[in-house]
Amino acid sequence: MNLHRKRTTLDTETVGKKTGKMASVTPSCDRDGEHIGWQVAVRKRGFPVQYKTFRTKAEAMGWAAVTESEMVRGV
Repeated sequence: MNLHRKRTTLDTETVGKKTGKMASVTPSCDRDGEHIGWQVAVRKRGFPVQYKTFRTKAEAMGWAAVTESEMVRGV
């Protein structure tokens, strides 16, 4: 199954009353196009971009939520 072009975005609430997309979860594929995991990129203005790769989408989404929360709280 080739998931290379599919993208899932986690919507979160940011500081203030804005709603923004801070994390993008993208399928990670090898050179043959086989799905091997999920890459997360968490972006928030004023912070360095955080990248991490996971075997399961659930782990990726959980890490994204925790990382975004830490950025908002200033941890």
